[in-house]
Amino acid sequence: LQLGYKSKAWNATLAYVNQYTDGISAAIGEEADLLNRNKFRANLTYSPSSHWDFTFSSYKDYFRGEIDNGANLDTPFVEFSSKQWRNAFEIKHQYGQGGKGSIGARFSLATIDRLFPSFLFETNSDVETLDLFNKHEWSSRLYTLAGLNIVRFKTALGGEDFNSSNTDPYFSLVYLGEKGFNL
Repeated sequence: LQLGYKSKAWNATLAYVNQYTDGISAAIGEEADLLNRNKFRANLTYSPSSHWDFTFSSYKDYFRGEIDNGANLDTPFVEFSSKQWRNAFEIKHQYGQGGKGSIGARFSLATIDRLFPSFLFETNSDVETLDLFNKHEWSSRLYTLAGLNIVRFKTALGGEDFNSSNTDPYFSLVYLGEKGFNL
């Protein structure tokens, strides 16, 4: 289900997706294993000109599932759930004749909670992400994408806090061939 609104300067979307089944085949026994996923999404973009976009996004995901001992675990039944809430803000500037290039930044905060009641196991994480990027269309067949992705993690697990981070520079060159050959 998706609802949208668009005007000259504003673009808004609200969406909900559900995936549910209790018919996943069990590896051992006759019972069916549950899978239930719910996703909510809200996006709001303000474009004051043809060169600037400001976007706020919010995502709420809930996932619940069951598996049996088919994974060779020491328990006959495993239930697990995951909840994630992520909010992001993006600013993008288009440059060049016809907006052939764009430079931007995206910052997001996420909270992730995972629970495995069968193992009395729970983990909670906070994730901060900053993505700086430059995308350019050199021709109708040649594109580049370059950027820097910085992520910081804080995870609570077993009564202890763990902190980590990673910094990943990236570069992609894309060629779209005339006969369907893409590189």
